[in-house]
Amino acid sequence: MNYNLESKINGYTITRNEYDEIVALIIDSNISTVNSSFAFSAITRLVIPDNVLFIWDNAFINCHVLEKLVLGKNLLFIGNNSFQGAILKKLIFPNSLTFIGREAFADADLETVQFGSGLQEIGACAFFNNDLSEITLPNNLNSIQDEAFSGNRIEKITIPNSVVTIGNGAFANNELQDLKIPIRFKYDIERICGSIPQRVEFY
Repeated sequence: MNYNLESKINGYTITRNEYDEIVALIIDSNISTVNSSFAFSAITRLVIPDNVLFIWDNAFINCHVLEKLVLGKNLLFIGNNSFQGAILKKLIFPNSLTFIGREAFADADLETVQFGSGLQEIGACAFFNNDLSEITLPNNLNSIQDEAFSGNRIEKITIPNSVVTIGNGAFANNELQDLKIPIRFKYDIERICGSIPQRVEFY
């Protein structure tokens, strides 16, 4: 017997199971800001349509079975803790995205991410405690906040020359061996990485 019940509330089509858990969500074409909280939902797959520009804080925090996330091509902003606790594995960010908030993808089981060209700021602990081994940071990035990538398996990283701020422990607790970084951060390596990588190249 199928116990799923579908309802439409404030521009969202929501399907709940017999335990009143949200198991499916469709965002209408007139929604530009996701400011409702779907925390602790049992959603496994989520498509953010192209009409959504902003995802606010805690929108999908602790959706522990969310394993597939597709982000719309016009998304600008992902708020704090938005997808913390998901099980995403892989994620592609659109070129439109400029901001990723604090702990937005912390503990999200990520192994691969692809950043878009428009990204300017990565918040504190945004990708804390994932399983990333390799990342490529975009050339327009300005700011990497405290512990943004702490607790991963990153072995090699190049910091773009556009970056003007790198927070404490941004790449701490990784497996970092190769670091290429602008010369202006020469005396900040240990603060940024937690230790001195085996090979450091300044430019």
